[in-house]
Amino acid sequence: MPRPAPAGARTQIEQGHTGRGALHLAEAIALGLAGNLPSEHPERLADRPSGPSPAARGTVTAAAGALAFGAGLAGARFLRHRR
Repeated sequence: MPRPAPAGARTQIEQGHTGRGALHLAEAIALGLAGNLPSEHPERLADRPSGPSPAARGTVTAAAGALAFGAGLAGARFLRHRR
């Protein structure tokens, strides 16, 4: 069984095109306590929530962009009136 990986290592493992995934320490412990330890690819048994939907990602991106734009306008207005 591969050892639990930190977040940076998890990304490297998943982007390494090895067909393997990384396990968080809590996932490895949960699999061990449940007795579900296959010899190959134990990361496939980990119960992981699905990520955000594309619509949710788009909404967050649009909100962050609007916030950054508003902050830029407020900063420019502040600097203009400061003189």
